[in-house]
Amino acid sequence: FYRLSRVEPWDLMTDLKSHLKTLYAQSFRITLASSILPQLFLQTSGKSMKKRGSNGTIPPSPQNEGGDLVVLGL
Repeated sequence: FYRLSRVEPWDLMTDLKSHLKTLYAQSFRITLASSILPQLFLQTSGKSMKKRGSNGTIPPSPQNEGGDLVVLGL
């Protein structure tokens, strides 16, 4: 039985490693988002509630010049 195209084992391994890295990265992001982000949100919500002015807005600061809620990306 003769094959017209040959697939070398290292070609498959390179592709497999790439796919595994992609899957691991997705799994890590999902785990981070589901476990860490709610805690960060609660921490920042509590801090921003303490800093609110009498009208319910966040007062301006050097990091937050407009007085708007600032959401930082990870």
